[in-house]
Amino acid sequence: MGCHCSRAVSIDGPRARKAQSADATASTASRKSITEHLSRAKPGIKSARIQQKDINQVYEILGDRVLGTGMNGEVYLARNKATGKTVAVKTLTTENLNSRKFELLRNEVEIYLHLDHPNVCRLLEVYEDETSVRLVMEACTGKELFERLASKKRYGEQDAAQVTGQMLDAVHYCHKQNICHRDLKLENWVYADSSENAPLRLIDFGFSKVFTQNQPMTAMHGTVYYVAPEVLEGSYDSKCDVWSIGVIVYMILSGAPPFGGATDAQIINNVKNGRFSFEGPRWAGISDSAKAFITSLLQRDPSKRPSAVEASKHEWITTNMSKSSSECGEDADIDRSVLEGLCQFSRQNGIKRAALGMIAFSMSSNELLENLEREFKSLDTDGSGTIKLQGLKQALTKYLGIDDEEAERVFKKLDQSGDDEIHYSEFLAACLLTRLAMNERYIQEVFEKLDLDKTGYISADNLRAVLGDSYCGTSVEELIRQVDYKCNGRIEYDEFVKALTEQREIELEAEAADPDGTGQLEVLRSISRSLLELSVEEVTSPTDVLVTEGLERDPTKKGVFGFTLAAE
Repeated sequence: MGCHCSRAVSIDGPRARKAQSADATASTASRKSITEHLSRAKPGIKSARIQQKDINQVYEILGDRVLGTGMNGEVYLARNKATGKTVAVKTLTTENLNSRKFELLRNEVEIYLHLDHPNVCRLLEVYEDETSVRLVMEACTGKELFERLASKKRYGEQDAAQVTGQMLDAVHYCHKQNICHRDLKLENWVYADSSENAPLRLIDFGFSKVFTQNQPMTAMHGTVYYVAPEVLEGSYDSKCDVWSIGVIVYMILSGAPPFGGATDAQIINNVKNGRFSFEGPRWAGISDSAKAFITSLLQRDPSKRPSAVEASKHEWITTNMSKSSSECGEDADIDRSVLEGLCQFSRQNGIKRAALGMIAFSMSSNELLENLEREFKSLDTDGSGTIKLQGLKQALTKYLGIDDEEAERVFKKLDQSGDDEIHYSEFLAACLLTRLAMNERYIQEVFEKLDLDKTGYISADNLRAVLGDSYCGTSVEELIRQVDYKCNGRIEYDEFVKALTEQREIELEAEAADPDGTGQLEVLRSISRSLLELSVEEVTSPTDVLVTEGLERDPTKKGVFGFTLAAE
């Protein structure tokens, strides 16, 4: 290998020492808990992952199974007591922290909750007790990029380009979200599983920061081998992450760092001077294109250094990625069934769509029944890490012949966060509709997350606390009305089960699309399919309104058409 890279190095001190704040220790009692702070922030499906209960009620921490040590805590394997699902749990100690370090911890959790990308390790849940915060993450069992490099000594160019493309995708996504990682290194990239073609995941956001364009960052964070020269100078932007990727690519092609030294001081001096070379037998068989790519990323002047998205378009990346796709038998076509699933999802009731969104956010990637990352990236036409309206329109028109108006309707129903982008978990939520058996475990789990005050039913206030005042443009009161078959202004468990398990597609836009009422028969048929599942005993009087205002039971008839529309 040539070196072993330190896992938790401060760039302004010895390798094993982390920077110490001069702030006095803040009183734990005087500051708001991290989960309390986050749960009171902007509501949304993402925030439903914040759990206000003891993690030991849900998970068994396997204390002898240490996966790694991050900037702010150790990572252990854990097992869900109810399902047996294996997860990774990172413990962030909050006891006796000074105020600055407490803010750094809160910053890490807040940033991690915001991220949602195929090449970022998924944060499933957050727990907090008196002394620590626990981050429940998907268990990436395929080892670190560092460990794979140690076993291989170095990568071939095609493999290296494939890995680099995934790293650039993740970093570009983070930068689009105005998040700079600031500690990219071999140890912070892990494989989802042990398979040869397992996707890469970015981990450990302990040094990450939300940045503002045209406002430089100044804190000197990072690891000496990977830190950019402008970070050492105390004024830098997000391109410091691109430099770090350049260092990583150099290492995976050669097995040694570009900036060596016997001490941290020597390494830092070499970084500042930007001195590296492609000399020696290890570089003899490496293409000029690869060397040019690395040189562009290790450009000492950040203004001349490419952004992550610009780097991803370099010929060394695109040529080798094309070769890899061809050898794997992949093509540019999008699976038609995926697009059909997106359309079907858009026609479900709001509660079902929200529930699937919550399930998608809490599922690790290896639980998903199919690898949907390629389909997501195919729809991400601008490489931003999200699906935009134009990209979805093009696909729906090309493969399903759907017009722009319908494509826009589908897009709005998939955009659960309402930010004019479809994020990875929103895409997964739609795909889960046709791929996931909605069993009792999932239903109970989501119901408990929505029933915040543990009353045994979901109120409008509960939904408002989790989803905000509206969800995909639909008020929480309307969400309840769509599935409130008992018409008591709340969602009881049996109603929730029905809302999530029924197979019918509702016509929420029926009235707007059919103002003259000529389509009432189709609406009635849709409603009748639902009423088939209701027992006669659930109707307490001949005039009970069951699903939609204006629908009454006709006691003289039975069967599907034993219900009539009420007279005006």
